[in-house]
Amino acid sequence: MSGLNPGDEIVAVGWAGLDGSVVIAGEKSERLSQSLPESMIKRVSEDFSEKIDLSLCKNIADRVGVTAVYEMGKGGVFGALWEFGAAYDVGFEVDLKKIPIRQETIEICEVFDINPYLLRSEGALLMATPKGAVLVDRLAEAGIYATVIGYVSEKAGRVVKNGDGKRFLEPRHPDELDKVKQM
Repeated sequence: MSGLNPGDEIVAVGWAGLDGSVVIAGEKSERLSQSLPESMIKRVSEDFSEKIDLSLCKNIADRVGVTAVYEMGKGGVFGALWEFGAAYDVGFEVDLKKIPIRQETIEICEVFDINPYLLRSEGALLMATPKGAVLVDRLAEAGIYATVIGYVSEKAGRVVKNGDGKRFLEPRHPDELDKVKQM
């Protein structure tokens, strides 16, 4: 990996907030069952806990020419994006609507009134490469979901677009999972 350049595409590998959703479904199933179908809660707690093969992802990344890899974790995709920009001292622009998030995660977050983009996302990755579409295709061939969500910019700002609106990310917030565990 050589370092980031303006125009490198940012690829999200895996699903934002999925790991936190699995934890919530396991620990707060009784509360969730008051609002969500039992089949959804069971599917999240049992079927969504499978982790991405990180070594396979990194092997594919090396072959495609990935310039940076960052593992998501506490603080969700927004926390990871902030740290990614800080670690590589770059700005970026990402499209909120392109960030991969499962409907089940959104619904679980609505029950607890938390932000799914700040929910723990362990097992997911951010990667940067000048060949985002190629990386997404190679990962898909290996059965790994990924999508281009934005690009490294020449400007220092860490921007998230949502339609015509833009917001600047702030330094890491507490993980939303911590709030749920205190409920």
